[in-house]
Amino acid sequence: MTALSWAHRAKFLLKKFSLGCLHAANFVCAFHLFKENVGSPCLMDGPSMLPTFDASGEIAVESILSYRLFPDLVRGELVSLKSPFNPNRIVCKRVIGLAGDTLCVDPTGLKAPSTEHVIVPHGHVWVAGDNTSCSIDSRDYGPVSTALIRGRIVARVCLWLFDSSDMTYSDHNRFILSIDLRYLLQRSHTLTKLMVATMMKVISQGHGWSQRTKFIE
Repeated sequence: MTALSWAHRAKFLLKKFSLGCLHAANFVCAFHLFKENVGSPCLMDGPSMLPTFDASGEIAVESILSYRLFPDLVRGELVSLKSPFNPNRIVCKRVIGLAGDTLCVDPTGLKAPSTEHVIVPHGHVWVAGDNTSCSIDSRDYGPVSTALIRGRIVARVCLWLFDSSDMTYSDHNRFILSIDLRYLLQRSHTLTKLMVATMMKVISQGHGWSQRTKFIE
């Protein structure tokens, strides 16, 4: 009896473990499909997009689905793309020019004479980092094929690892949404205290449900 009960228990645990592995595999597959076809948060690293994004500790929200549904880009939008120098690396840049535009290769004169111009060919865009002094962009690898673009950067998530109030943002950042987790946490804490205070006041009144409903309204 003891050996049989242990056998049943082992069989039950093995079945439970197998189901757990199956659920985990399904979750990983679903997350991968969502990440590659819909979008996901991504950690920003490097100074090329200062002051729009901090060099580290800030999360951006990448939307792949919006670009696939609406591939027409607008000058000033932030996009994620495969680096022409290293396709395994995903970079964030700002769209400066569209197909047919005539642009100065480098107005700063750091990487090319300020008198040199280029016409963006069909099916390409011209991208640049906001921090031109520390950015590898179209000034280095030329116009970027739209086939290398993954999606749009639609939001930033401001963490409490740094003080975002010390950063300045240009008018171009109307293209992205700022989500400050500190503000959300403060608001949620305030809302929780308000709900608790309201419930305690209702309970302390000791009236019927109709009067409580009237108080809540």
